[in-house]
Amino acid sequence: MKIFEKHNFETKGNIISKDEFRSLDFCNKDALQADKIEELLEAANKDLVSDIPSLTLTKYRAYNVNGSTSEYGTPYRARMAMALRLAFAEIYTGKSGKYFDKMLDVVWAMLEESTWMLPEHTVHMPEDSTKRMPIPASTGEKYDHGIELGSAYRGATIALIYHYFEKEFDAISPFINEKILYTLRKRSVDPFCKYYFWWEGMGGNRVNNWCPWIVSNILFTTALTVDDTKVRETVAERAMTFLDNFINCYKSDGGCDEGPTYWNAAAACLFDSLELLEYLSDGKINIYSEPLIKAMGEYEPRMNITGLYFVNFADSRSKASQDGNMLYRYGTKCDSQILTSYSYSMLKYEQSTFDTALPYRTLRSYTTPKRDVSNARLIAATDTYFPDLKVMVLRESENPDEGLFLAMKGGDNNESHNHNDVGSFIVYKNGKPVLIDAGVGEYTKQTFSPDRYKIWSMQSLYHNLPSFDGVGQVNGSQYASKNEDYSKDERSLTLELCDAYDKACGVTSYVRTGSLKDGRITVKEHASLENEKQIDFMLLTHVEPKMTEVGKILLAEDCTLTYDTSLKAEIEPFDPVGLNAKSAWGTDTLYRLHFKIYADKCDVEFTIK
Repeated sequence: MKIFEKHNFETKGNIISKDEFRSLDFCNKDALQADKIEELLEAANKDLVSDIPSLTLTKYRAYNVNGSTSEYGTPYRARMAMALRLAFAEIYTGKSGKYFDKMLDVVWAMLEESTWMLPEHTVHMPEDSTKRMPIPASTGEKYDHGIELGSAYRGATIALIYHYFEKEFDAISPFINEKILYTLRKRSVDPFCKYYFWWEGMGGNRVNNWCPWIVSNILFTTALTVDDTKVRETVAERAMTFLDNFINCYKSDGGCDEGPTYWNAAAACLFDSLELLEYLSDGKINIYSEPLIKAMGEYEPRMNITGLYFVNFADSRSKASQDGNMLYRYGTKCDSQILTSYSYSMLKYEQSTFDTALPYRTLRSYTTPKRDVSNARLIAATDTYFPDLKVMVLRESENPDEGLFLAMKGGDNNESHNHNDVGSFIVYKNGKPVLIDAGVGEYTKQTFSPDRYKIWSMQSLYHNLPSFDGVGQVNGSQYASKNEDYSKDERSLTLELCDAYDKACGVTSYVRTGSLKDGRITVKEHASLENEKQIDFMLLTHVEPKMTEVGKILLAEDCTLTYDTSLKAEIEPFDPVGLNAKSAWGTDTLYRLHFKIYADKCDVEFTIK
């Protein structure tokens, strides 16, 4: 049963007006926190003497010419960041006029763009309005705009600026606000009310973070700019339907198969949407007490290693910073001690959240007083298993900066942002990486194309997994773990992984057991094959390993890896092409450890301590 559908919320007569929404404290300019906005002043002063980033047709075409998402995307996002910085700086200085003209010029430039759709997303046009072309149509009676990530957060950013400067714009000319409101309706609100897009899940398809990310931005745009009560009701009703489709993709453990980095745009954007629906309905639309909503929130602190390090399976990156204020509100409203405790950990690292892709959350961050976190102490969960997601997270100590840490995954190779990495694991010690998941590089056209698995970082051959005669895992939901057995007493997870490999590999059984107990991590491997092959167990690290003696290798953080001497050990340095390894791991070179044996059956063990 879908949650909103179960509650059967009535929107008619319950959705507040635009003026009522604007009167909320977090929309009041007096609530803006000067100590946070001061951080933007230096950048805003540079914006005053900088050119507005250029968006040319050649840059737009780059995605279809060479696969780049950054040639257009970087200046596209830079325009929004410039506009929002200038807006906050102008408010902070008491609307002195110093930043106003440049801010208005940037807003006007965005309004003049033929489309707000990012070039990699032009397929997300209304099906009946235009052909799906590399450059979307921008004229014609039957032309309607599509809604994708870029168009949604561009609209919400402009709506935020309109909220604060409506009177100042009107004093120059009423046609400025007229153009803003017309463009927002044409490119955001009307298509949301009129069409169905794949990211809404109305075709019964599985949806991902796009759904709550876009919905939260459309709700914010509507709340700040739409007067028509019927339109506001329609947006709220459709938002609940689409969010139900998103929530329905989650199992009861709340696990996010897109990884903890994407949680920021998945469950966190769901929470943004829930808050906006709550405020729009004057508290009448409220599902915080639902166990699944709480479980979806608690996934994130359970996947945090320490500080900014996260378990980075799938396309998730090794480091991320979450909005501590949002985490605190999520934890408070869902009565989650784990989330509220974790929020203080993130507040230690975060001065404020400035993200033009999340303008509602950015506004909340800049209107929330800083909390005293000097005495905050995070007590981390030591034993976590997500039975539906099939991910285990273990640590030696409740202090996340102390002791060994092990995370291991099962699942299938058709998960969102999949890496063909069923059975892989990572190891940290004292909050520092030892054995790693390399992560993901810059997105290009290839990343989400049929050639995705030609990218090295998407292959099991570059994860902590074995190959059989050089052949790794295969993409598809049928390539999965089975017979998963998590033991809390033994602090272990056992997976049968033979089905993650193509049957042509001849793997009749491959069982991996990972455990953290008695001050050591143990990985036991049992493989049975139809005939003899070279079995190559591979491990990835960012610090050059040292072979100290046969059967022992020194890893990062003074960890010693002990392995079965029947295996032939080799160290392979490699260039992680396309991955900013310097930023992620502090090095330009990664290392692949190979442990090889030619056999039709083997039972070996690795220990790390």
